[in-house]
Amino acid sequence: MTSNPPLPEWPADTGVLLIAIQRSHYGELAYNMALSLHLGTPSRVPITLIADEPALSSLSEKQCEVFERIIDPDPTLYVEPDGSKNPFRLKTWLDHLTPYRQTLYLDVDGLFFTRYRDLRELFEHLSETSFHIQEEFRYDRSWVERPSQYFWGALDEIWSGYKLPDNAWYVDYNSSFFWFRATEANRRFFEHARQLYDAPRAKLKKVGAFACDEAPFSIASAQLGHYSPTPTFRPLYIQNFSEERPWSREANPFQEFATQDDFRKVIARHYFVSLPAIPPTRSVVKLYHHFARSNAKAWGDGDFFAFRVEKKLLKEWLAENPLCAENATGRAVGPDGQ
Repeated sequence: MTSNPPLPEWPADTGVLLIAIQRSHYGELAYNMALSLHLGTPSRVPITLIADEPALSSLSEKQCEVFERIIDPDPTLYVEPDGSKNPFRLKTWLDHLTPYRQTLYLDVDGLFFTRYRDLRELFEHLSETSFHIQEEFRYDRSWVERPSQYFWGALDEIWSGYKLPDNAWYVDYNSSFFWFRATEANRRFFEHARQLYDAPRAKLKKVGAFACDEAPFSIASAQLGHYSPTPTFRPLYIQNFSEERPWSREANPFQEFATQDDFRKVIARHYFVSLPAIPPTRSVVKLYHHFARSNAKAWGDGDFFAFRVEKKLLKEWLAENPLCAENATGRAVGPDGQ
C-alpha cells in the first residue's frame, strides 16, 4: 500500500494579490475569491487586496478581515488624464503593488475549487518556476500569413509594428492567473510591458475605453524571450470563446456540465473556475454560485455575493462583439446574475 507524500506548509514570503477598483461589485467578488482560497488550505492564506473606496463600499469591517492587508493604490499608476480609472494599466504595475517575494495574482471574477483541490498542491507546482501566465495558445511567425483566432489584434500588424523576432513565440495570455517571483528578469518584463502599454504600435482592441493588459504582456514576452517553462499548465477553467463556435459543446464539451463525470474532469484538470469576459453563460454562473454559497456557509457568513453583469457593460460588449450577441441569445447571464 502506497500513500502520497504530505503536502508542504505554506511557502514563506508568498501570497495572493487581488485588485478591485471603481465598482463595489469587484470588492464583492474579491471577498468571494478570498473565502474560496482560505477554505482551500488548512491555514489562512496571505491575501493583499488593492482597492479604492468605491470597491469596498459593500463590505463590512468583518468581511474586510479576510484580507491580510488592503492597499489604496497610488492614483498615478492607473488614473487617466480625464479622471477615469484604468484597471488594465494598474495590472502592469503588479511587481510594484505586491508586498510578497512570490506572488500569485488572480482576477477576482473566479473561485478556487474548494473541497476538491488543495491550494498547497498549486503552490507546490508553481514553486518550480519564477514566471507563469495562463496561456491559451502560442503563435509562431507562420501565423502572420494565416487567419488566426487571436482576439486583441491582427498578428501581421503586431509582428511588423513591434518588429518581433522571426523565431519568437507570440503567446495568447490570459492574465487572470499570473505567478511571478521578485527577480531581475521579471522586473525587466513588467517595466517593458508598461512602456508598451503607453506606446502602442499596432491597432489593438479595447475593453470599453481602455486597452487591455494582455497584448503588452504578450509582446513583452516575444521581444524579451521571457516565457513560462510550463506553457500547458492551465489552472483556470474558462469557457471556450472560439470565434467560430462560441459557447458550443463541440468547442468545449465540459462547459455545460451535462453529467457529473464532466464536472470531475474539469476539477481534475483545473484549480479555479474563472468567469469569462461578458457575458458568461448560465451554466458557469450557476457553478460559481454553488461554490460561493457553500463557501459563505462554511465560513459562517450566511450571505454570499452573487455574480452580476451591469446592463451598460453588457450592452457595450454585445454591441462591439455581434457574433457573441448572436450566439449568446437566450444563453447569457442577465444583469441579476441569474
